[in-house]
Amino acid sequence: MYGNAWGDLFKGAFLWMKEGKDYREGAVSLLYRAAGLLVPGLASHSPRDYVNAVRLGRIAAKEA
Repeated sequence: MYGNAWGDLFKGAFLWMKEGKDYREGAVSLLYRAAGLLVPGLASHSPRDYVNAVRLGRIAAKEA
């Protein structure tokens, strides 16, 4: 569980470097992710994760 919390924290801190400034997280969001180190599972389901998942998701074209 702590591995996921560390992964979420690093993802939140560095995703913008790969995907652009639109994905940069603020200090409050990073503190929320850091709280996930104290309470496992807390930061894994933030609304920002779901928004980023939809924005980064690849949609395959349906074949007719």
